[in-house]
Amino acid sequence: MDIVVIHNGWSDRLGIIISQAKTYNSTIHWIGNGCQHIDGINTHNLSLYHDGCDEFSKHFVYKRGSGYGFELFCFQRWFVLRNFMRIHGIKRCMHIDSDVMLYDNMDTVERPFSQFDFTLSKGHCGHCSFWTLPPLDALAETNMRLFRDKGEDWKWMLDKIGNTVLSDMITLEFMRLKSGFSAGDTSGIIDGTTFDHNFTISQQTFSSYLEHDRGYQMPEWQMAPDGLSKAIVWRDRKPFGRLLGNEVRFVAIHCSGSAKALIPNLYRA
Repeated sequence: MDIVVIHNGWSDRLGIIISQAKTYNSTIHWIGNGCQHIDGINTHNLSLYHDGCDEFSKHFVYKRGSGYGFELFCFQRWFVLRNFMRIHGIKRCMHIDSDVMLYDNMDTVERPFSQFDFTLSKGHCGHCSFWTLPPLDALAETNMRLFRDKGEDWKWMLDKIGNTVLSDMITLEFMRLKSGFSAGDTSGIIDGTTFDHNFTISQQTFSSYLEHDRGYQMPEWQMAPDGLSKAIVWRDRKPFGRLLGNEVRFVAIHCSGSAKALIPNLYRA
């Protein structure tokens, strides 16, 4: 399984993420600007996979969030991933954000999702997702059309999200709903394992930006004493949490937001 990280510039955090992924997986790709050589890692210059990014930036609209440049890049990375897969003839890959720690071989844990064209977490988040090329083509077309034309779909989408940040998660969900491609959900519990949706969130919740009647509350994960992240125990360098009193093994942990500071403590390579 090709695992792809798209991230501008080098940081100690990125080094930890890549090293952790490499512990269980043989083919890791880092796409970014100023990529440096790392033994055993395939590094790629971002500019080689930029087709569609500049055109999209002409139509991009910033609506709250973590800053114009950050939110724009979150959309552009899906063009980059599509171009990367197309140029290198990759039929299926895994994309991870630069705050995702992996604790298993993705060829193994991907098998329950192999029937799907792509996966998301809770129907909208691509931080840790499996992809084939056709849905990425559809996502690129969807993002370009929505932001360029600002037609009825655009108005419907903005009406649905209200004051919510206009992030790539919105259009990922839009594409899932409208494209007809089959999508798996990595946030579920399969054979006692799961891909963490967000390490700082206790609720095992199905959430939706565009299908408000489908959002509902589910049982909570046991949290650490400070309440800032899920409680975990380690066995054989792998993390376990508790949900409804049952132990669940995390094959990935998503250190979103404030949890990024915990990445060094979660390193078990």
